[in-house]
Amino acid sequence: YFNEGKLEEAKETFEKALNLIQAKHGAESIQTANVLASWASTLETNENSKKQAFDMFKRALELYNNGGAQHVPDVVQICTRLADLARQQKNYGEAVEFAQKALKFCDENKAQYIHQLEDLNSLLGIVYIADGKLDEGVKHLEEAVKVCEANGDRSGDLHSHYYVLADSYLRKKDLQKTEKAAKRTLEITVLRFGKEHTETEIRLALLLNILNVQNKKDEMATVLGIFGIKQQDTPSQ
Repeated sequence: YFNEGKLEEAKETFEKALNLIQAKHGAESIQTANVLASWASTLETNENSKKQAFDMFKRALELYNNGGAQHVPDVVQICTRLADLARQQKNYGEAVEFAQKALKFCDENKAQYIHQLEDLNSLLGIVYIADGKLDEGVKHLEEAVKVCEANGDRSGDLHSHYYVLADSYLRKKDLQKTEKAAKRTLEITVLRFGKEHTETEIRLALLLNILNVQNKKDEMATVLGIFGIKQQDTPSQ
């Protein structure tokens, strides 16, 4: 029903399923938490249902919190979803609160939560920067890059982490670090997508801009030559 745009019918079906689960296992059961989390995951894909998804995730989190150590992975997952939903709504305080809670669990068992450590540090970096806290944001972005590099970029997000980090260094007016991160994101993006991809063009424009600001004309010419671009055809950022 939901995929067909029939939200009311989908909601009615969900409520019937929830009532059955609660009648069988209890309103405070993990089974109830599972149903709530599943429905919330569906709702969050709809722009008009994100607030409802947020509230449902919070209720599921309460139940998982009472479920003991075996449900820590569920707590981490739900806290991450809540943090991202809060970020989307520009509720940065709540976003940080939920992300930090998940990060605390992940830090206690890094090997098990290596992917989550990367995602949460990236998310926190983005949230802090959006909230005007550049130094704190850069710290978490650098950690996301560190974790991703150590894990062999299994997530495939390293190019994105470096791009956001380069932009953050630029905001801090640290041109040396900006250039280094811009080169790295371009290098990785070319390897992943090729020279003709839109993502590559975006990264190339960033690097050329940084080199131009520093008046590194010779290096600009070298980069342009690698991409077979004439000076007048330089992409704009």
